[in-house]
Amino acid sequence: FADFLQTEELQTVFTVLKLIVGVLILNHWIACLWYALGSAHPDSVSWVNNFERNSGVEATLHYRYVTSLHWALTQLTPASMEVVPTNTYE
Repeated sequence: FADFLQTEELQTVFTVLKLIVGVLILNHWIACLWYALGSAHPDSVSWVNNFERNSGVEATLHYRYVTSLHWALTQLTPASMEVVPTNTYE
């Protein structure tokens, strides 16, 4: 078992896992910043208020976080996202 822990394959797996965790942490911070920008001015037009106005439903904090995280992930990939900046700060 000790030989397995020192194999090149396992080191590669740990390197890939560290990169994935790093990307997830970076996306978490970007998502938090994106949400903070959208909710900084509650009376102005923002992506946070846009959803609630268009759907008539108040989004839960969990939904807003997942939406922010999804937006952050799409900024690093060629995917698209329906949430777009709606004011100067965003």
